[in-house]
Amino acid sequence: YVCDKDGFSALNTDETSRLIGLFADEGLQRPYTPSLEQMTETAIAILSQDPDGFFLMVEGGQIDWACHTQDAKNAMGDTLEFDRAVAQAVEFAQTEPYTLVIITADHETGGMTVSETPSGLPGEDGPFSMPDGRQFYINWTTVSHTSAPVPVSAQGPAADLAIGEYENTYIYDIMLASAGFADFNRVFLPLCFHSYE
Repeated sequence: YVCDKDGFSALNTDETSRLIGLFADEGLQRPYTPSLEQMTETAIAILSQDPDGFFLMVEGGQIDWACHTQDAKNAMGDTLEFDRAVAQAVEFAQTEPYTLVIITADHETGGMTVSETPSGLPGEDGPFSMPDGRQFYINWTTVSHTSAPVPVSAQGPAADLAIGEYENTYIYDIMLASAGFADFNRVFLPLCFHSYE
């Protein structure tokens, strides 16, 4: 086990077969140390030593927390950090053709809307700058979860099963089939279902 940045940095992943990182009593404080990207990279390095393969779930859980508090700056920052973690998985998958990578969320939170013009609504966040210099603003409709559908992206074997709209529990069926625990031919895409939990 490791409990701090120094212990994490000193890890030799070639000589580590099991690892638990305990970096906070509750949620990690920003800036996250180690970062989600670093933890993902290390987890892949250790797990990929197993010749039978592995399952890894990486969660950018504080995106949800930021949206519950209508904190646009941290919601965007945590999303960018999650994107860097996803890049680690995609990079690994490019060298391992039997790797399925799925990116999704369990629900939407906050009812975030983005516009290039200020609305004047109370609680509006911004302006924020885009790479091209244009500005944008963020507004919220709630501090709770919403029924808005969430995107799903996938690459690798069975990625085509993630196309369409379906109940969020269907992701489990895709993972089960890709791991060889279910017959691909028995996994069908339900049409136009949404999860409103």
